[in-house]
Amino acid sequence: MEQFVNPIKKRNQAEYNLMTEEQKQLIDGYENLAKEYKYIIPIKRCRKPELSEGVIFAICLPSHRYVYGKILAKTENLPMIDNNNYIVMITNVVSDNLEEVSFELSEANIIAGPWIVTDALWKNGKFTTVGRRPISDSEKLLDVGFYRIEYIPDGGTLKESGYLVDLHGNRVEQEPVYIHSCGYITIDGIEQNLYKNRVLGKI
Repeated sequence: MEQFVNPIKKRNQAEYNLMTEEQKQLIDGYENLAKEYKYIIPIKRCRKPELSEGVIFAICLPSHRYVYGKILAKTENLPMIDNNNYIVMITNVVSDNLEEVSFELSEANIIAGPWIVTDALWKNGKFTTVGRRPISDSEKLLDVGFYRIEYIPDGGTLKESGYLVDLHGNRVEQEPVYIHSCGYITIDGIEQNLYKNRVLGKI
């Protein structure tokens, strides 16, 4: 029987293997960094954010530069995820000052995601809306999905299993181009991913 491989871990390991030794050292030392080198800086808190597909938002990096993302869709029918939360993609669009940017998600600019998030990130100022651009036909065709982890009994222990779903919660056999664990991403997960992309020179 073929040994099960977690596709997220497999991708992360493949990416790590391609890093230079200097990059690996920087990634491995993340936990020891002072907070001013890894914490997102809140921009503007919003008590009642008006969110929908196509919203473009900014994140202020520890370097005080801004990176931008976009809401690709609302969550629907994803396993163990409430409907009407948000699926976001992060891009390599950056600026030195907060700007009203507009862009279409594509292979050329996506660096992270899909992340499942709630409006709490806008309420606490970690994400700040800077504009809206309707989701285009090409964005709707992006191959985006999630991996849902499950554990099954195996000789008195639990063994990891799992399955893939598309943007709408339908099970799929082929691994999506853009994939993430089917669960709400934590703020630490966001900060660590953005740090990695800074180390890799993507933002």
